[in-house]
Amino acid sequence: MKLVTFKGPHGDRLGALVGGNVVDLAAAYALYLESKGARNPNAVECVLPSDAVRFLSQGERAVEAAQAALEWAHSADARRPPVVYEAAQVKLRAPIAHPPKVICIGLNYVDHCKENRVPVPESPFFFIKPWTSITGPDDPIYIPKMKKVNQHVDYELELTIVIGKQARWVSEEHAYDVVAGYTIMNDVSARDFVPPEMVPMKGHDSFAPLGPCVTFKDQIGDVDDLDVQLRVNGEVRQDSNTRNFVFKVPQVVSYLSQIMTLEPGDVISTGTPGGVGWKRTPPAWLKAGDVIEAEIENIGVLRNHVVSEA
Repeated sequence: MKLVTFKGPHGDRLGALVGGNVVDLAAAYALYLESKGARNPNAVECVLPSDAVRFLSQGERAVEAAQAALEWAHSADARRPPVVYEAAQVKLRAPIAHPPKVICIGLNYVDHCKENRVPVPESPFFFIKPWTSITGPDDPIYIPKMKKVNQHVDYELELTIVIGKQARWVSEEHAYDVVAGYTIMNDVSARDFVPPEMVPMKGHDSFAPLGPCVTFKDQIGDVDDLDVQLRVNGEVRQDSNTRNFVFKVPQVVSYLSQIMTLEPGDVISTGTPGGVGWKRTPPAWLKAGDVIEAEIENIGVLRNHVVSEA
């Protein structure tokens, strides 16, 4: 399943991306229950809420209900109230708008370590972004009007883990058990700031585009062999594969769970490959009018445009 959040006629809804269509999961599940003779509307909201974090917190119960809704929608009478929309006709939101935590791993691709001329780290290096930095597909990335930040804004394509179960002290062997799926983040950075100023560099509003969907782990394929590519105005800037990870998904999840409790809906971006703007010659900073396409195999394309903050 590919989970999305989209703007429907009645506000933001939880959906599933199926081919070129989006299925409204709660609406489809309500009609599925009706077809089975159950007409309790509370049963729908309890199992299939419109919020992705609450959905993930329901665990297998919610996934099973979503699968039933999808099967019903696939076979439903076309005269029924609309539960299926063309993807091009709805506005996708960030699939997880308010995650409990936004955790970012740094220096996790061998080629990115090389371009920074630093040794690969001995353990995962991470920082945390505020969730207010999250924005959705086709939403603008704002170049802040803050004087210090208006010249050196950069992109970073990152495969992002979505946690599905609460986890503390999870072993690498069982790390995949607490992963729900994966999405894409563009870890936008203001290079005017340098470490350890991670929040001023990474935490501005709109500096964490997320989406377009959460591909569940059973559909991602080999997460250690996914092609990743970022383009700016059609020009390829980053082109790598997750086999170049320094720390694989189980190592990242296990390590973080030794430091903090991971919760359903937490997002963990796994680092960026080589090709970032500030390491190009000359540096290739983002500017108003740029269109960024961050693509990861089996997930899709996260597209955003750059504007100057008013």
